[in-house]
Amino acid sequence: MTYGQAIKFYEKEVDADKPIHSLRELAKQIDSGYKRIEIMVDQKLKEAGIE
Repeated sequence: MTYGQAIKFYEKEVDADKPIHSLRELAKQIDSGYKRIEIMVDQKLKEAGIE
């Protein structure tokens, strides 16, 4: 996948309301997505009694 295709895919599938204009913005959006996933996983582990 090319850089442009990756941006278009990410915008369409994950964050359609926030256009991405640079590689730095793409990295920031992906990082925030991973952070949200990490928080959800941590919460599920706590709920299951695993820490």
